[in-house]
Amino acid sequence: MSGNTKITRRRFLALAGGTAGLAALACCGLTGLAGRQPAVEFIESSCGEGDDVENRVLKGCA
Repeated sequence: MSGNTKITRRRFLALAGGTAGLAALACCGLTGLAGRQPAVEFIESSCGEGDDVENRVLKGCA
């Protein structure tokens, strides 16, 4: 833009609305990606005698 270029009200509203719409879509997309849960890994190992399936160890990394 050089000098004193005038922008019409219609053009300003179209640009402002488009920018606000893109920002809203970007926020919704980032929120959707952040809501995904990581995979949980169960490690099955036996300590001692017997094969207890109910006693599992959950390994979690933060």
